[in-house]
Amino acid sequence: MNKIIQSIPLLLCIAVFAACQQEESLPSSNNKTVTLTLNIGTQSTGVSTRANESNVQPYEGIRTLRALVISDATNPKDRKILYNQKHVKDKSTSPTSAILSTTLTLKNIPVGQASIYIIANEESIHETGYTDDILKSPTYINDSKLLLLDEGWEYFPKTYEEIAEHGLPMSGKAEGVEITTDMQAISITLDRTVVKLHLTVENATNDELKLQWVEFGNFISDRVYLFRHTQLDVPESTLYKTLRYPETGNFSGVTLSPNGKTQWNSVYIYPNYAYKDPTGSYPYTLSLATDKKTYAPSQLSEGLSSMIRNTQFNITARITASATISIKYEKVDWESEEINVPPFN
Repeated sequence: MNKIIQSIPLLLCIAVFAACQQEESLPSSNNKTVTLTLNIGTQSTGVSTRANESNVQPYEGIRTLRALVISDATNPKDRKILYNQKHVKDKSTSPTSAILSTTLTLKNIPVGQASIYIIANEESIHETGYTDDILKSPTYINDSKLLLLDEGWEYFPKTYEEIAEHGLPMSGKAEGVEITTDMQAISITLDRTVVKLHLTVENATNDELKLQWVEFGNFISDRVYLFRHTQLDVPESTLYKTLRYPETGNFSGVTLSPNGKTQWNSVYIYPNYAYKDPTGSYPYTLSLATDKKTYAPSQLSEGLSSMIRNTQFNITARITASATISIKYEKVDWESEEINVPPFN
């Protein structure tokens, strides 16, 4: 059974607050409240737009947004949930375009210093969502990252078709905000909390080939921090596994014509840091099989040791008459122009 570990220290001892909420005053000036406007979007967009970038696919946009406003205080026991609501932005279970930015209006927010947290598409990683009851549950770690422990890899990895209903998890935050009566709109950037692997298989031979399976190496992680503190912020206790498609048996009907190629589904995985020990076996590999030959695992890159969230890895697998294969890859921004990467030689 999947286990979720929430770990926002701003929410530590919320249970104490819940019992005493009626008796305590809010962290505001004369208990004044204001209406906050939040401009929320992915990295390269403005407000209220849908995607037309080549790397952004329709299922990869914003569906729902949970907005959390937490009062700031030196003592975690004095911090309070001031606002916690989910906002639905796209009700479609199979969008034809991706919403990359939008605006939220939060009413009755107390004046004072607070931090704002946004979780997009929480349904993709949690059955019930991050309600007050979930956030007040007793399982906490003393950090501010909100750890998702995905035991058994229940939620991810997923292929593109598998994210149709709920999309991808994203998060953003604005910490230490001084909320005043003349508050201007606050901009919050969302990061996708996953990595996108985009694989193209090319047939550079004169024969028709049937693709039987592909397998990524031992770098598929089972946990992620929703709110990272550093660029590469992967839990120390992360477990890894390989990822084979299909899980058993062979593909049905995936044919590569001579000098043709196939656009295989994108795969979404948690960020990872799988190669810390240079004396261990190298995990960042790809292997595949056709009806003509099985190719042993080959390195994606000699220097690759991690994959950072909100990035896309384009991999082009070019099959030739050679008895061995070599792989090159390219890491690109999710919303930049697509880069085609050679080759399997």
